[in-house]
Amino acid sequence: MLQWAWAYTLAAAMAMLPASTGLGFSCKSPSSTTCQAFVGYFPQNTTTAHNITALFSLYSASSLFAANSLPASTPSSHSFPSGRPVRVPIICRCTNGIGISDGTPNYTVVKDDTLSLISETLFSGLLTFPDIAQVNNISDPNRILVGQKLWIPLPCSCDEVEERRVAHYAHVVVAGSTTDEIVARFGVKKSVLLSLNNITDSSLKAGAVLDVPLPACYATMDDRSMDHNLIVPNGSYALTANDCVECLCNSTDLRLQCKPFQVTNICPSMSCEVSGLANDLPLGNTLSSSANSTSTACPSATCAYQGYTNATIFTKLDTSTCSGGPPSFGSIARVVARWWGLLFLTTLFLLS
Repeated sequence: MLQWAWAYTLAAAMAMLPASTGLGFSCKSPSSTTCQAFVGYFPQNTTTAHNITALFSLYSASSLFAANSLPASTPSSHSFPSGRPVRVPIICRCTNGIGISDGTPNYTVVKDDTLSLISETLFSGLLTFPDIAQVNNISDPNRILVGQKLWIPLPCSCDEVEERRVAHYAHVVVAGSTTDEIVARFGVKKSVLLSLNNITDSSLKAGAVLDVPLPACYATMDDRSMDHNLIVPNGSYALTANDCVECLCNSTDLRLQCKPFQVTNICPSMSCEVSGLANDLPLGNTLSSSANSTSTACPSATCAYQGYTNATIFTKLDTSTCSGGPPSFGSIARVVARWWGLLFLTTLFLLS
């Protein structure tokens, strides 16, 4: 009941946000739009993946490892040094033109905390103390209570940039940085960075939080998919479908590449049916020209991931390499629905 009341309070707070505020990033997407976004966290001291996962209320450390291109087998005790940015994934929600993290992180006040300490030190300047006060309806920012639960509204956005989806990344400018250095580091256009943040070369200031639109891979997902907003920054990967699927982005054409990631015994087989072939094509595999010549005019086709629900993984045969352009799916493909939810319940029953 307390969790439901907390969620309701957060939803109500977001709905009441004014259309004009210094909170978050600009987000012109329709209200209640959600998406995957990222923030750059600078640890004040050497810390562990476990501590960062807890601080940012992440579901598991695996999403943190994926965002930072670390192996999924990395232990939660893995250390991150102070002063170096750690890319942290968050869920962003847009409301009244403002993009902020969707109800998380949740931080519990401890002795000697102040809103300034929480915003500037614990969360490395990604937001200001008035931001925290505003969304938590704190009338006197100098009075917070030990044990008080705070929503930390991190800045983010879901907007397309130059008519393409991107992974928005909140970057805290360090002293001595230049716009040329920032665009070179993140692989973005200088004109886009300046326009998006309404800055010039000379107005860039240390401590400013910039909205950096990272190039990223994505695919058209099934509307029923629980990860229909999946987007993966170039040079990293993501685990999805209950950690049964690994999706990578490491290409010049920004094409999402997904394959099975077997980490539990409840992950189903994932494949595409191809007419004219005796065996299904496994997820992530591509037909050779000779094998595909009898079933389609396309010289190559890949079994592509298209999302999941609690009980189903969706795949389709991607023939977009025939014509170039954005991912599309051939008519010879079908959705492969694997009901591993039943298997999961059976496993629980046997273990009980």
